[in-house]
Amino acid sequence: MRLPSCSLRAFRGKDGMKILKIPICLVVVTLVLGAFSLPTQANPTRYEFHCITSNDPTGLAGSIGESAFYLDVSPGSSSNEVLFEFGILPGIPYPADPPYDYSYFIRGIYFYDGALYNGSIAQIIDYDSDPLIAIDFEPGASPGHLPGFDPDDYPSLAYSALIATADPDKEDPYWGINPGETLGVLFSLAGGNEFDDVISSLNSGESIIGVHAGGFGPNDYSESFIIPAPGAILLGGIGVCFVGWLRRRRTI
Repeated sequence: MRLPSCSLRAFRGKDGMKILKIPICLVVVTLVLGAFSLPTQANPTRYEFHCITSNDPTGLAGSIGESAFYLDVSPGSSSNEVLFEFGILPGIPYPADPPYDYSYFIRGIYFYDGALYNGSIAQIIDYDSDPLIAIDFEPGASPGHLPGFDPDDYPSLAYSALIATADPDKEDPYWGINPGETLGVLFSLAGGNEFDDVISSLNSGESIIGVHAGGFGPNDYSESFIIPAPGAILLGGIGVCFVGWLRRRRTI
């Protein structure tokens, strides 16, 4: 069978202009090669936080945090690493009369997990918008657990936490992640777990990630937020109990 020719051919149009005719087979080959040469980059999975406290009687602090706080989860450079990037969207002020500068911030980060993370933090990456101000997050949060969250309700969850520290010359209300800033926490996973296991664990409520934020409004309200929503945690706990019941039933 004779294959179609892929050579370029030139001919002249009615106005005498020379036109280069490109065979369709070359177009197909070019598109295929171009597709293989495109870099592949996994998009992060974004989560929104849910407020679990009500220190601000107006509810504004909780609503603002739920709108502005986010977590991006993406694979690390190796299969057993996962990057958690915490951030605050800019441009969402706390409404007050007179107007109040939106200086709320995330000052504590809490990880609660049964097995995946194993408390093994490989790297903490600070993305400060102001290079002249040294803001860091270090292991060992204060308070020891996320305010408003009772870890005794989840005895199987391992625990690790980070707290913001800063240069002594920087005023305390601004310590932590501010609007427009991001903090990265790279975890080494335990037991051969990978990125998909982390996403599944977060979606089911088997893993819980919380942040403690302050500086809301002129009264400096603080609130706590978690991922996933409390309803998902409840459903995840019911599912774990049900699986355990089935296993015990089979052994009887």
